[in-house]
Amino acid sequence: MYKLQFNANASAEIITVKDYSSLAEATVDFIQKGFVAISGGSTYSRLFPFWAALKPDCSQASFFPVDERVVPFDDQQSNWGITYRNFLIPINKERDKNNFAQSAVQYYSILKSKFNCNLPVFDVIFLGIGDDGHTASLFPGQPDLDDTTSVVLETTSPKPPFSRITLGLGPIISAKKVIAILSGNEKAAIAKKIFQKDLELPIARVFSQRKNSTLFIEESIMPDLDISV
Repeated sequence: MYKLQFNANASAEIITVKDYSSLAEATVDFIQKGFVAISGGSTYSRLFPFWAALKPDCSQASFFPVDERVVPFDDQQSNWGITYRNFLIPINKERDKNNFAQSAVQYYSILKSKFNCNLPVFDVIFLGIGDDGHTASLFPGQPDLDDTTSVVLETTSPKPPFSRITLGLGPIISAKKVIAILSGNEKAAIAKKIFQKDLELPIARVFSQRKNSTLFIEESIMPDLDISV
């Protein structure tokens, strides 16, 4: 176990995992209670069957998307469609299908009604990190990274589907717990940038503005850098 210190008031706990089975076992407790937001992308598509195989009791949990591609729900590229078919159905949370939205206005309305406040505070937010450095649908170098007040943003991806909806940095930073996952050998360069505290990366922005966060990282891409134990 390691700690990556961003400043005097912000650090990220670093936990290495060997594979998705061990990752699922290490994180399954965090999906069983409260308001839980889950990112789209290949990381969670791979994790879903391992979570489901553990037969978690999610009766006290409600699930929401961190981000969505602006495509129909039944489109194979819909993040929430994938989550519904591969995760929500197996854990008997089909009703959370209704948290699907196709615009920032629509998703903000859903969140406001469920949380009964202007800024939703999630119990857990699960984030991924793409090989281009994006987190949620926040992309390096875009002005959205300076917006910490918007609850939901409409952003543009550099690759299709171009139109995206995403939680802004405000609700991500305000969450009670943030868990990020980094896996895949193709992300070794991104791992190094995270450990160098490169604030051009959205995930580094998140870590640098929260007292505590957690990063699960695949052992094979753990950078050989000097960090505190």
